[in-house]
Amino acid sequence: MRSRVGRIRATVLFACTVATLASAGAAWGVPPSPCASNEGVRIAPPASGAYHFGYFSPTPNERTVTRDSIDEFETLAGRPVAGVVFSDPWGTRGKLTIGFPTRKVRTIWRHGAVPVVRFTPWTRMVQGRRDPIISMQRIINGRFDAALLRWFRAAAATEIPMMIDVGVEVNGDWFPWNGRYNGGGVRDRYGDPSYPDGPERYRDAYRHLVRLARRPDVDADNLTWTFHVDAGGWPDRWWNQPRWYYPGDRYVDWITVSVYGEQVPSGRPERWTSFTDQLGDPDDPDSPYARIRAISEARPLGLIEVGVTEDPDAGDKGAWIAEAFAAVRDGTYDFDLVSWWHERWRNGSGKISNLRIDSSPGALAAYRDAVADPFFGARLRFVCG
Repeated sequence: MRSRVGRIRATVLFACTVATLASAGAAWGVPPSPCASNEGVRIAPPASGAYHFGYFSPTPNERTVTRDSIDEFETLAGRPVAGVVFSDPWGTRGKLTIGFPTRKVRTIWRHGAVPVVRFTPWTRMVQGRRDPIISMQRIINGRFDAALLRWFRAAAATEIPMMIDVGVEVNGDWFPWNGRYNGGGVRDRYGDPSYPDGPERYRDAYRHLVRLARRPDVDADNLTWTFHVDAGGWPDRWWNQPRWYYPGDRYVDWITVSVYGEQVPSGRPERWTSFTDQLGDPDDPDSPYARIRAISEARPLGLIEVGVTEDPDAGDKGAWIAEAFAAVRDGTYDFDLVSWWHERWRNGSGKISNLRIDSSPGALAAYRDAVADPFFGARLRFVCG
């Protein structure tokens, strides 16, 4: 078993168990704040095991969170969630509409889980294109500061600990915050001439957001900042490596990862790749996992998105699930949380992508058996101050 490097911390942790995590369908009370009112709060890695999170907002907006949707997922999984992931785009249909999702955040917290906000800087949710309004340079220039400051003040006012997932899967050019749309590998048109401009602009935009939240007149010290990469990423270029995008330990509390198997059914076994195929040998310094882990040994890793479609002619989804959770449980990969993408959608080709945990009896049985292990029942811990 590999050593879990994320367990050793220089910070003194204040541990707090949220009572409503005890069982699925628990009473919807309002959990007490884990820290004093004059203290900041961040989400710490568990003392042992891993957190069980859920990501089950329906496509295409991925923003829906209700009491019923949380209860439904927990009932299917047979295990409560310690965190709930949802998207918060900066706009829709090409219009800027930045506004803090107060009701969703409170709904999640009242259930005894922490909100994980996918803070996505786009206004037109079409993949593989530049956004018509937002770019990393415009964020750096302060173009959206007034709206962002209102967002951070509203977040601070809740006093609810939450994760902020800025520009998810940054090394994937399906999203407009990827370096491809912000300067790519050019080095001499922005900032440090030894640094690729595209990733550098993302890095500086991220830092700008954190600085706004930490301003004394905002003091949003209940936010836990995550840096989110894809295990594969695209394009396969020297400048698109996750390390170039990293804002630094001063700005990032967690590093989070997406790992997906086949998403669109093909019926072809040669297209079926396992969870470990995606991450590679953890002892190989050139493997996707090792490159991500090397970004910062000081920050915990979270498997914030994971999933595979139902495609029995290509591979066994239940076996894929079992292998993925076993690789986390046995320490092959050092992840402190796991969040399955529980979703189903129709593609333009008419094929159905069914990543739901209940896509088949075998998939559901495998998922329920995996998360039933006490390892995935970690209680929430927080850092106060």
